[in-house]
Formats: sequence, structure tokens, C-alpha cells
Amino acid sequence: MKKPQKGKAPVARSRKLRAAPERFRVEIIWNHAPFQIKSAQNKTSEKWVTLRLAGVVLSEEAALLQKCVESLLRISHEKMILHLSRVPIISGRGIAALLRLCRQAKKLHRVLEIRGLHPSLRRTLEELGLGKAFGLKSTRK
Repeated sequence: MKKPQKGKAPVARSRKLRAAPERFRVEIIWNHAPFQIKSAQNKTSEKWVTLRLAGVVLSEEAALLQKCVESLLRISHEKMILHLSRVPIISGRGIAALLRLCRQAKKLHRVLEIRGLHPSLRRTLEELGLGKAFGLKSTRK
């Protein structure tokens, strides 16, 4: 894959990984957005990567997800987004893997965001009392 050139428009590239056939899919979208800092007028850039997950996350998929995210964290992306809108079910090992990844990201001074949770997954995490650990805003009244 080619690296994005500085000073160009935002670039998004993707790559799909498959674990078990038709059960789980990870789509990696590489993003690079150059922007202007208003105060200093110096050109800088922010790099982030988005992982769109689809399917159920059981033990085999949790191990794949953890290896994938760990390797991406080591490449020094400032920000990583896990998009889980198409993950209705996650096992205990999957939740444990997400918790480990959040702790590892903090240790490496990276940002790991979890976005677009499937409603059933959000409900599960809130019922387990893990909403705060993943930075979720409570939907309970």
C-alpha cells in the first residue's frame, strides 16, 4: 500500500481480513488528514485508522482482533477507531480483549475510540457496568 503524501486531501484506503468463513470480518481503513493549526500556521497532520467490524466476536475472532489492533497500535497511529455497529454479539473473551486493548492504548499514549455500537452490544456492556471503561455515554434514564 502507498503512504499518503503530505499536503494532499484526506485519503482513505481499506483492506479486509477474514477469520472464520462468513462469520466475522475486519475492514481496515487507513486515514490521513492534513490540516492547518490556526494559531501557529504550521502545517501538521493527524493519522488515524478505522477498523469496521462485522459479525460475531467469539474467542477465535477476539484473538484475531487483539493481534490486529496491537500491531496497528505499535505503528504509532495517534488515533484508532473501532466501529462496532455490525457486531451484535461479543463473547466474554471479546470483551476482555477490548478492555486489554483500551489499557494498552492508554499505556502507549494513543487514543482508542469505540464508536457506532450495535444496540444489543451497547445494552450488554451497560448491563455489565463496562460503559464507563469504554467511554460510552449512558443511555439509561
